[in-house]
Amino acid sequence: MQREDCAATGTWGSVVWAVDASGNAPAHEFFLNLRDEEAAKIEALFKRLANSGSIANREKFKKLEDRQGQAIWEFKSFQLRFLGGFARGKRFLVAHARYCQMLWIGSSCVIRQP
Repeated sequence: MQREDCAATGTWGSVVWAVDASGNAPAHEFFLNLRDEEAAKIEALFKRLANSGSIANREKFKKLEDRQGQAIWEFKSFQLRFLGGFARGKRFLVAHARYCQMLWIGSSCVIRQP
């Protein structure tokens, strides 16, 4: 049985929802409000990571930043973004989620958050 704070478990480890100092899990709350088809796509990515410990497709999962050995990783499915990082004990903590829209203005790309 999967725990409530666990988004996915697999042969590699687990993807878990990060909880803030107030006891809230903002990324989990965001996930619970997704349409079924959006949630299924994100859940499939979480399960893939939990089973293998990595996702080769850099359009779906990539490192955004690395500061002092702490990397921020992004799950991406169309306009959805879920951010987090690897933790001890073969865990990936999902801490933040949002919609992201990219607009082209002339030859420049502008990222807009609805």
